[in-house]
Formats: sequence, structure tokens, C-alpha cells
Amino acid sequence: VDIGGRSAMSDYSVISVLDRGGAIPEVVAQWRGHVDHDILTWKSAQIARWYSNALLVIESNTLETGGAGECSLYTLSSLNGVYHNLYRRPKLAQFTDAPESRIGFHTNRATKSLIITNLVAMVRDGAYIERCNEACNELATYEQLPNGSYAAKAGCHDDILMTRAIALYVASTTRVAPPQDFTAMLARPRW
Repeated sequence: VDIGGRSAMSDYSVISVLDRGGAIPEVVAQWRGHVDHDILTWKSAQIARWYSNALLVIESNTLETGGAGECSLYTLSSLNGVYHNLYRRPKLAQFTDAPESRIGFHTNRATKSLIITNLVAMVRDGAYIERCNEACNELATYEQLPNGSYAAKAGCHDDILMTRAIALYVASTTRVAPPQDFTAMLARPRW
């Protein structure tokens, strides 16, 4: 999930579903639009639940920095209480050096370089299936800037691209959970 803005002039929010159960990963569904961040969070959980309780990977930058409003961390905490297959990144505790984890994928200079390098390799090698024309347009207008950072060309978007980059990186660095019993899934309530 890439969290964008709420107004029509803002970046889009995008939810992408990546199926990594076949020979190569495949994008099988996508939602893109402008919506309040709390609604986006619940919508992403509903979609993840629909897709066999998929691993839900939320880019957490906006939610952690307060850019989404004061209720952002509360929203993640609430989501954690009802949807347990959330991506968690490792982090050392500040005072104890004990390992802990945080919900969400945090994009920063280091992680962005990792996910974009992986995305470039995946596109170059035809190592995933992409069917969205807009995603291909974003790939064609994304560039490395002279200072080494990455961004979409002026007037272009990178919201779909970022969901692909994060999903493909996480898919390549985490193991696939075993398939769930279909009859048990049917017995669970849907949201």
C-alpha cells in the first residue's frame, strides 16, 4: 500500500495485490484513488483478507511522521488488533538494544535504493507479470537524479511503481506462507 493524499491534486493512494504463488510473481489486482487514510487502511485490510489473508505491507512513512493526521499511529495500532498478517520491519529498541518490530515498510534513502534496484532487475529480467498500462507509464518516467535519489519526472506519478517496488522486494526477501485450508477460510467471516 502506498499512501497518497486525499484531494484530487494529491498523489494517489494505491493498493496492489501481488500473487507470488506461481512461477513468477504476478500483479493480480489494484485499487487507486483518493481517500481518507483511515478508510484506506481498512480498505487495504479488506482486500488483503479477500486475497487469502495476504501479507499486508503498508508503506508507513506518512503514518509515522504524522503526515496523515494525528490519528495515524492509532489507525495502525487498531489495524494490528484485527488483522494479524501485517508486514513488520525489524528495529532495535532505543534503550535496550533488544530486537523489536514496527508495522509497515519504511521508505528512506537506504531502503528506496534497495527496492528500486530490485525493481529494475525484475523489469529487466521479465521476472514478474505486469498488466497495468499506467504502471508501465510510471516505470518509463521514473529516473535517478544527479544527487543519487530516485523520483518520477516532473508532472508524473510514481505511486503504482512504489507499490510494485515494495511488494517485489518484500516478496523476494520473505518466505511464502503455506496455503491455508480452503474450508477453514470459508468459515471465517469476511469484512
